[in-house]
Amino acid sequence: MADTNDILKEYDKQCKLYKNFASKVKTLVEELVANENIIYNSITSRIKTRASLEDKITRKNNKYKTLGNITDIAGVRVITYYSDDVDRVAKIIEQNFNVDKKNSIDKRKAMEPDRFGYCSVHYIVQFNQERLNLPENQAYKDIKCEIQIRTVLQHAWAEIEHDLGYKSEFSVPTEIRRNFSRLAGLLEIGDKEFLEIRNFLTKYQKDVTKNIEKGTLNDKELDIVLLSEIINTDETYQKINDKITKYAQGNYVQNISNGEYEIRVLELKLVGIRTLGQLKNCIEKNADMAIYLAEQLFSRRERKDGYYNKTIGAFYLCYAELLSKTDDVNRVKKYLDAAKIDHDDSFPQYLLRIAKEKKETN
Repeated sequence: MADTNDILKEYDKQCKLYKNFASKVKTLVEELVANENIIYNSITSRIKTRASLEDKITRKNNKYKTLGNITDIAGVRVITYYSDDVDRVAKIIEQNFNVDKKNSIDKRKAMEPDRFGYCSVHYIVQFNQERLNLPENQAYKDIKCEIQIRTVLQHAWAEIEHDLGYKSEFSVPTEIRRNFSRLAGLLEIGDKEFLEIRNFLTKYQKDVTKNIEKGTLNDKELDIVLLSEIINTDETYQKINDKITKYAQGNYVQNISNGEYEIRVLELKLVGIRTLGQLKNCIEKNADMAIYLAEQLFSRRERKDGYYNKTIGAFYLCYAELLSKTDDVNRVKKYLDAAKIDHDDSFPQYLLRIAKEKKETN
């Protein structure tokens, strides 16, 4: 049995090697997961600190003979949003690493349903022979890395559990053990519910794409899925967008968040566009006015170096719809304030004036 100090001295010598190995494993996992189009919360790497290593050796009653016997010095953690992505990532790990099955564990299967605690997948891995054949990886032939895979909710449980300082169910006071068990059940339900919501939204998106051209959704209340489908497929909208973005002369952003769509849905509803059918009519009716307003407003700007995206057409369609319904400056101001659009006192009147000019030339 090796002396603890001997293992710690070995750790001091190889600490940098383990750190580099953890970093390489992290980079490889990031690439592999991205290749499968899995959206994840985070992928991080770490190595066990000297103090943590010493504590582990002591707790395990000096069972380790060498540093190589300790399989979790290098570590990588993958945190997914959804529980089925844990399985997808696990499959990727199995296919691309040599997995030490004896020291690996899927705690989802190992834990009894009524037991304390929460679950994640822990793999002990090494580079496979194909990667070890690369000159830059040969130094990592004899070392292992622990890869943990868990959902955001599982991670929240583990972090709070760690902060409270309880390592097992037996260390938890009886009075609060039941609370932990209830919370574990709630988190498990939460994981399942988030997965069902995502699956519903995926199906909803496919149904929208399939049915929108049939006109069967015209009475459906406008939401971000319907708006994004129109923005990405409607030919008239595309023409509006193309012309407006030329006037903008700024930086065009291809990938946008759902938050941007939510803002446009709110603005559309503020001007009375509440259904898909109303949005289609708005596009056909207000295309020229939206383009004209954008041209006038961008020509007014001294600088045109902002960031724009494909919802910009919807922004100007809201102006066009509003100005087609009113010549009341107070109503225009009320819209600008409700939509949280910055403006000076003269701007509402300016909008009304250029809209009037456009109407008179038609």
